[in-house]
Amino acid sequence: MEATAAPEGARLQELAPVPPQRGSGGFRFDAKIPVGAASFGGSLGSASVVPPVPFLLIGAQAGPVSPQLGLGLRMGTVSNDTSGSQSSSTDALLTFSPSLGIDVFQADDGGSAFYLLAAPLLGVYIHQTDYSSSGAGSGGAGGSGGAGGSGGDSGAGSTASDDDDFANFTYGGQFMFGARGAIHRNFMVGLEAGPACHFVPVDKKGETTVGMITIYTAIVGTFIYPN
Repeated sequence: MEATAAPEGARLQELAPVPPQRGSGGFRFDAKIPVGAASFGGSLGSASVVPPVPFLLIGAQAGPVSPQLGLGLRMGTVSNDTSGSQSSSTDALLTFSPSLGIDVFQADDGGSAFYLLAAPLLGVYIHQTDYSSSGAGSGGAGGSGGAGGSGGDSGAGSTASDDDDFANFTYGGQFMFGARGAIHRNFMVGLEAGPACHFVPVDKKGETTVGMITIYTAIVGTFIYPN
């Protein structure tokens, strides 16, 4: 009995690469670059120029679900120099964010998706201010009638105070909506936007809290392996 050759279309289908299917995943790493932001509420002085959101996230992709841990840092320094007095103020905000992302809509081949991301924002706000001042003085001369003396002194000194140095716990949350598309089996590029709120005690005793809301947009680069 003579074997029948497979149709040409069937052979091409067997040779075609199999695209990643929904449910694939593995290790996941995200890096975010903010391209626009608008902040409302209070200010953190020199550290307020960067939105308080995580820029690096590491975790896993399991089907449509992605649990990750995010890390964000912003820091700034302001120096003031007036006659005889100088001061330098440094503000830093370190943020940790256990995040959960869910692909709400995903292409059959897993190459593109619309997703939601929600996360608490937990961190530490560190404030440090250094003061210094300088001055000079001179002494005079005196004495007559058999005894006399003269003397003088001059000098400069500086003082520093750490009364304004403190570190406080911060809290908040974020909710994002985004879309991404694959440029390679393991690499994706996307865009996300949404609000992030942050509450930061800004004095040494923690009695005054500043609330900030930031609406931001970011370009997101994603690496998933093995996917």
